[in-house]
Amino acid sequence: MLAKKLFWTGVLVAIYALVATAVDYAVNVYLLHTPSGFTPVETVLLSILIGVPSTYYLISQRMDLRRVVAELRRTDTNLRRTSEEFAESEARYRLLTDASPDIIIRYDTGGRVEYLSPAARRYGWDPETYIGSAVADSLDPSERDRNRQFLQDLAAGRPVPQGEENVWRSVTPDGRVAYFEGRSSPIRRADGAIVGAVANLRDVTERRQAAAALQQSEQKLRGLFELAPVGIALTDMAGRYIEFNDAFREICGYSEVEIRGLDYWKLTPPEYAEQEALQLDLLKERGRYGPFEKEYVRKDGSRIPLRLNGLLIEGPDGEPLIWSIVEDITEQRRAEAVLIEARNAAEAATVAKSEFLANMSHEIRTPLTGMLGFAGLLERLEGLPPLAEKYVGRIATSGQALLSVVNDILDFSKLDADRIELDPHPFDPAALVAETVELVAAEAAHRGLDLRPVIEGPMPAAVEADSSRVRQVLLNLLTNAIKFTDAGGVTITVSHETGPEGRLRISVADTGVGIPADRLDRLFQRFSQVDGSITRQYGGTGLGLAISRRLTEMMGGEIGVESEAGAGSTFWFTVTAPEAVLERAEAAPVGSDPGERSARILVVDDVPVNRELVRTMLAPFGFDLIEASSGAEAVAAAMAGAFDLILMDLQMPGMDGMEASLAIRQTCELNRATPIVALSANVMPEHRAACREAGMDDHIAKPISPTELITKIVQWTAGPDSDAATEAA
Repeated sequence: MLAKKLFWTGVLVAIYALVATAVDYAVNVYLLHTPSGFTPVETVLLSILIGVPSTYYLISQRMDLRRVVAELRRTDTNLRRTSEEFAESEARYRLLTDASPDIIIRYDTGGRVEYLSPAARRYGWDPETYIGSAVADSLDPSERDRNRQFLQDLAAGRPVPQGEENVWRSVTPDGRVAYFEGRSSPIRRADGAIVGAVANLRDVTERRQAAAALQQSEQKLRGLFELAPVGIALTDMAGRYIEFNDAFREICGYSEVEIRGLDYWKLTPPEYAEQEALQLDLLKERGRYGPFEKEYVRKDGSRIPLRLNGLLIEGPDGEPLIWSIVEDITEQRRAEAVLIEARNAAEAATVAKSEFLANMSHEIRTPLTGMLGFAGLLERLEGLPPLAEKYVGRIATSGQALLSVVNDILDFSKLDADRIELDPHPFDPAALVAETVELVAAEAAHRGLDLRPVIEGPMPAAVEADSSRVRQVLLNLLTNAIKFTDAGGVTITVSHETGPEGRLRISVADTGVGIPADRLDRLFQRFSQVDGSITRQYGGTGLGLAISRRLTEMMGGEIGVESEAGAGSTFWFTVTAPEAVLERAEAAPVGSDPGERSARILVVDDVPVNRELVRTMLAPFGFDLIEASSGAEAVAAAMAGAFDLILMDLQMPGMDGMEASLAIRQTCELNRATPIVALSANVMPEHRAACREAGMDDHIAKPISPTELITKIVQWTAGPDSDAATEAA
């Protein structure tokens, strides 16, 4: 405090000295114009002499006064707090006294009441009117003989029961039963004679009821323990059995005496030691273990499969104990074996179905290759009689219908097994719709229908999605619309919703037969049509719309229909299709026209008709074609001379196409790097993957499309610097 006083005294005196010096300077120099009269040293000394004692005194007085005021405030606060605490303590004491559940009673040796505390009012006894009454009047009649003996012992100076040994069953004035635990102290005269007693009675009714309920609960739990269908056992940490039920004894096959002489480890086969150590670690860490499965060795030496759960508890002396639930899972294991057998059978059936579909696809596509191929060649021949042209057209149409059925079944099988992968890429949506409409334009014209595409709203130059799958869904809706429309037309409306993702919406509205409202929900189910007659009248597998729904869902969209019987239908679908940039393909390099090339091509196929078809398709372009009827012949031909391209069938007797491709890649120096394109009716995803693993570069599905065949040949014979070959590889 002294240092603080001196500090502020020095600060203020320094300020005084500065102010006095400034005033002295201003008066003598500026006002009186007597610079010689300006004496700063004397002014400063005078300020110090006058300012120090007066300033120190004033500061001391101020600080002392503030300290006294602060102390007075603290004292006042303490007094107020003490007063509040005293009042609060008094209130708590009063509340405790008023709310105490204990009854204090004084009575003489004859059992007459001399005093009763106010707490008795909670039970219906009035302390004022109860004075002089007999204690026995408030007791249950069953307690009166005991009370008489108690009073005799009290008067004779014999010890009386205390605490839990001195609990009385009473009946309150309103007829309720209450239990009071008494603690009595005898009252003696000056000569030592006992004249009465004072008792503190505590209501233990709830405790008595809880004890009775606990006893009843224990009896129930004991019954559940003994009658439980699963084994229950209590063990110590050494594995010794302390308690167990009948179900546990039946599981182990030992008697009660024998189990008490065993321990957990004698029932456990040694190969479970590591698993047991892990479960014990879990028990110590989490306080429980399991569920886990193991086996016990029964008394007769047999093993029994079990599922165990355990809980760590504390014993009566604080020791750790383990409650275990032991469940016999013999029947479950049997059921699991049956399920596994059924699952294996189902998987075998699935494999058989896939193999059947693959084989049927191959077997159907192989003759279709020749039928559709040669029918296409016949359609392009000039000079055919009109009737022949009609018949050829019928052959081609029927073949395409059969191919559509095969493709639908394969597509649905692949979708069902989640084996279809999307290939999103930029494309022009308007061009895609126009190309798809062109595919069905001839059929629409043949039926006299007006086919009209409409672009609604702004349409981006390119969007990103799987164009082939979008085309597949649209083509399915278009062919259905034309099939079910006898007059009028079909309108295709295309729109695009911009946004973070972008959404392409295409609708196909027709003026056809329409669909009843109560049958709309069946349209997108597998193998389902509006009614059975539809299949007979219009044809179809009932898979097209189911496939379309799955494809649109895979592309982040949905599909729906609005229709009324006799008033036409509008099918629509959406797909996620954000705007994209479409890279325009550069002009084909010089020499990419097949008519200008003389590539040497090896055609490998065990079916002569297929080789003849390829030869006929390629005849106008002047390719040098060499044929091989087996994989072994293909390898021999590749060993003998170099080729620009190899068209390889897959399924052939002896050495198949994949074995032949591997052999060419590994042993034929002349054709080790020659492009090999699969030309096969095997079109499942696993077939295409196997082709790549065998060293093939591309795949052409049968029946063969002349356009696709020529395109692939140009692509793979365009030379190593060709962009097309690079992209396809």
